[in-house]
Amino acid sequence: MAKDAIDYNVYSSYKTDYRKKTNYPVKLVSSSFFTTKLLDIDIPVTRDYSNIDSFVIYICMAGHCTIKDNKGNSEFIQQGESMLIPADTESVIIIPSESSKLLETYLE
Repeated sequence: MAKDAIDYNVYSSYKTDYRKKTNYPVKLVSSSFFTTKLLDIDIPVTRDYSNIDSFVIYICMAGHCTIKDNKGNSEFIQQGESMLIPADTESVIIIPSESSKLLETYLE
């Protein structure tokens, strides 16, 4: 249930500490419910989903890019937009038009 995934504790800071790594996924959150990674990219990046049994959500935080899947589908995404990648997708290539930041979230 959704209420089981919500942390109701109060913290002095909610900022997630992470090391910036351009063109590689950086894990921000990992729990028994989901994983969220940051992609800060300026070159095409391939993501392999063949080992996970989950849909993937992309949220574009900055810039814009094209996401192409292994089935030949291609979609443009820009800052403020989200995209749902179906669970049967094995891989995607993310091609930035400029330096871009995306959040990638999937179920564990």
